[in-house]
Amino acid sequence: MTPPVSNRAALTRASYSGMFVFGIDLAILGALLPSLFREMHLEPSQAGSLFVFLNGGALVVTMLSGPAFDRFGFKVLLLLASLLDAASLLGIAYAQTYPALAFCCFLLGLGGGGLNSGTNAFIADLYPEAQAAALNRLGVFFGFGACFIPIFIGSLLSLLSLKTILILTASIALVPGVLFLTLHFPPGKQAATGFTVSQALGVLKSPLVLLLGILLFFQSGNEMNSNAWLAAFLDREIGLPPATSLYYLSAFWGSVILGRTISPILLRRMRETTLVQISAGAAAIWLSVLVLFPDPLVSFIAAVLAGFCISPIYPCVLGYAAARFPGLSGTVFGALFTIALVGGMLLPWLAGFLVGQHGIQAGLATAAAGFVMVLFLQTLIKQRN
Repeated sequence: MTPPVSNRAALTRASYSGMFVFGIDLAILGALLPSLFREMHLEPSQAGSLFVFLNGGALVVTMLSGPAFDRFGFKVLLLLASLLDAASLLGIAYAQTYPALAFCCFLLGLGGGGLNSGTNAFIADLYPEAQAAALNRLGVFFGFGACFIPIFIGSLLSLLSLKTILILTASIALVPGVLFLTLHFPPGKQAATGFTVSQALGVLKSPLVLLLGILLFFQSGNEMNSNAWLAAFLDREIGLPPATSLYYLSAFWGSVILGRTISPILLRRMRETTLVQISAGAAAIWLSVLVLFPDPLVSFIAAVLAGFCISPIYPCVLGYAAARFPGLSGTVFGALFTIALVGGMLLPWLAGFLVGQHGIQAGLATAAAGFVMVLFLQTLIKQRN
């Protein structure tokens, strides 16, 4: 599946741009929540439900796209995902009611989910010789997008309306689509040999795929909750101005970028499973510090270190899976993302309920508990394999 080196570089850049936009998609609700609480008078449970709609859309497209990528290739599906992503951001800009906002979040999940599953599976195929490292590099651009959008919104809120900012964001989301349209993609891996349902079912019945999926169930929920509640926690519990809270959120995502930049170096010295164990345990500790010591300086340090620790988990797990199922990476990634997205739906919903009962700090506490589960599951996988 590996194309000529010159084309591989161009395809890699296009994939990076798609992951950049997916980073925007995942971080934008967390960046918008302080404004939405004020402008639309959202309840905490409604805010948590927006993440259910976002991940619900991603769940639908991920369930369908994995085998399709393996059979038909990546170009058309990635192009459609990019266009839908931009259209949904435009819809959010013009949404006047909660149902309209929730529907646009669902569409954003469809577009972003296609970009996420497609670019991850494609990069794993482009770099079979170093999949975990390549996926960490791809993840850096997720971090760039997630870091960019809080700064972008926070910097322009005093100059432009939220609607105008979102329209500009939608125009950025079109860039990957332009690149996908103009580049030549290799055919699907199963295009010549044929793709059978029995192949996919054989993979999906694997106990290893199930365990990795459950791990990513918690990891996806953890990342969503960390992103969703951090700015609101800083705004409501610590009393930081909204723009400052968004800059703290950007620092969190900046540390994710740094962590994923360094991870390929660390992977030369340790296995993916060991790095995931260390990262999950440390992330649980720093999120607990963030909740227990609500001080501006302590919160900044804890948020940055938590982001750094969170960063390598997702790409390392995907790299581990891709190395063990090289011929059906799209199908395996589709299965893993499907289970992960259920966690991305349910855990933020649970956190929203707990926030309504116990305060905004419960959202981050839910993420800390989730990282303990990631540590436990990775230890179990390491022992069994």
